[in-house]
Amino acid sequence: MLLRESQRLAELGYPLLLSASNKTFLGELLGLDITQRRDASLAAAALGIVGGCRVLRVHDVRGTVRVRDVLDAVLSADPGNHPGNDPANDPHQAHDPHESGRP
Repeated sequence: MLLRESQRLAELGYPLLLSASNKTFLGELLGLDITQRRDASLAAAALGIVGGCRVLRVHDVRGTVRVRDVLDAVLSADPGNHPGNDPANDPHQAHDPHESGRP
């Protein structure tokens, strides 16, 4: 399947167009009627974006933009700047309930 090989195709250096929205293969793969393919189409778009597709033909523009934005935020996030990396937020660390944290 071409969608699965998007990353290899993107490595060739040409812009990739993905047109998987509401396609028959999604319906056959998942047993979905055309009116039920929105989520599958968004998942295919996400897979394509991660695989290097930079031009997408879609039916749900707003939903696809949200998917793109979430992927961008997750993939570009600085893991060192996450609240979970602060030892004070670690639920496994023992904390003195009487300590105010002030000097």
